[in-house]
Amino acid sequence: MQKPGDEKDDYYYDEEKEYQKLREEDKEYQDQKKELQKLRKQNKKLREWQKNHEEKEERKRRADAIRRDRRAAIIQQDITTTQTKIKLRITTILAMHRTVASDTVKDRLTMDVYNQIITGEMRANYGLADLLREDSEDLLTILDAYIIPEVKRLVTQNRRRSRPQKMNPSAANVRNRVILTTGSSEINDMTWEHKDAAKSVAMLCKKYGMPKVLEKKKGGVAIWTADQLTHTCFVRIEVLDEQIPHCKPAKHVDNIYHYINYDVSPEKYLDVMSLSGSVAYDPLKKWLRARCASEKANIATLAMATQIGEGNVTLKFVQAEGLYKTWILSTKKAGIVKTLYALLCFNIKHQRGNPRSDGYWPLAFPEGCAN
Repeated sequence: MQKPGDEKDDYYYDEEKEYQKLREEDKEYQDQKKELQKLRKQNKKLREWQKNHEEKEERKRRADAIRRDRRAAIIQQDITTTQTKIKLRITTILAMHRTVASDTVKDRLTMDVYNQIITGEMRANYGLADLLREDSEDLLTILDAYIIPEVKRLVTQNRRRSRPQKMNPSAANVRNRVILTTGSSEINDMTWEHKDAAKSVAMLCKKYGMPKVLEKKKGGVAIWTADQLTHTCFVRIEVLDEQIPHCKPAKHVDNIYHYINYDVSPEKYLDVMSLSGSVAYDPLKKWLRARCASEKANIATLAMATQIGEGNVTLKFVQAEGLYKTWILSTKKAGIVKTLYALLCFNIKHQRGNPRSDGYWPLAFPEGCAN
């Protein structure tokens, strides 16, 4: 039998039980809510990671594309530089063999040699990267093995096609006398005061033939003009019977003058002139001149001067590193002289300025020519 008050206890018991049940459900709900928030955070982090990953991949793709474009540009530049070196070398060898070839023949020969570099034995043995390294002396040595036989074939063809010119024995003009007279007898008649200058004339005669102008007396001069130097980068060569003392980069005397047709901009004028006391410039003719004791030293000087003029190197860097002295002393090696000559010819051919005369010098007359 239920006692009085038991109903009340049962009621409170049921209420307590219901309350505990609700608390458990609320706790479960809170746990689920926390789990949901945790999942949302994880999902947010996942989206952020995915977004960052996509952005990173996009940046990588763009960087790869830029790298490919740059690499393609570098390869194209290397190809152009290599073809230019080949053509310059072909021109030099043709001049050495005293033969003439048209630009069409030179271009064909250039492409033939270049194709051998890319696909032939030169590519297999050395590789394009090795051929394009800074050691140009090795490059020229390798190229000669392919160029010289073809040039000799051209020489043979030219000799077969050309007929000897008939000379009139009664012709008494000076030009014919110089052509028909051996260089040694002409040089032996010279009475120059400075024997070093006379030896320089004899050496240049072996290379370029007799000068167009030759004053054999004391204080004389020997001049090779542009029409005698068409196979070179020079427009004029002079040797004077003089000795100009010069103590840099080592003690020597100057008497050989080499001229090139090169436009020195007003901005680069002071730097180019500051390279050496042997450098001079005619701004109306646009002739840049170097004077030294040997042709190879003049080549090194003019090559460095055009490098400065083109903005490829600064005068401050040349002076700080002693680069000019290094170039001059390195001309003791024939291969280095060939490299510097090729560089000089390249800078002249591809110069940024205009080698034709403007009729005025901007530093003297900034307003330009008179009306």
